[in-house]
Amino acid sequence: MCAVSVVEDPGCEIEGLVVTFDDRLWPAIEAREYRYDALPLESASFHDDRPHDGPLLIFKASAGSDHFGDEDNPITLTYIDVILQGFLREFGTDGVDRFMATTEGWHVPIVDDRARPRYPRAQQLSTDERNLVDRMLTSVDARLLPADDGGPPRTSW
Repeated sequence: MCAVSVVEDPGCEIEGLVVTFDDRLWPAIEAREYRYDALPLESASFHDDRPHDGPLLIFKASAGSDHFGDEDNPITLTYIDVILQGFLREFGTDGVDRFMATTEGWHVPIVDDRARPRYPRAQQLSTDERNLVDRMLTSVDARLLPADDGGPPRTSW
């Protein structure tokens, strides 16, 4: 399955969260993010006053994994659900709009796995959250495939 990554763009900002954890968890983080490189974040501005100790890292797809998905490597709808649910809860609908506007690759096939999630950290969405995700994907002409991949792309939400 394909996943989201960051792309360097000096004229752009990225909204995200600083996650702190005990160093003993680093092996689990590395195992989870094995297709990503942990890169030092050179500069960051924060919209809160909380202290941020230690190095700041951003995870970027490693060279062998840094490409758009395709028919053989689609993205799962439950993964997009989790991303947009997180942006909605942290940054509101404006944050979701900014994410959609600054994200490339909506041409990648999306497998509708909501009935049987393939994404291991899938979350339950409220009806409003689900409708928002569906509207956002419609707005970028995303191509949704049925989970069995045996039929034509889903054309309506």
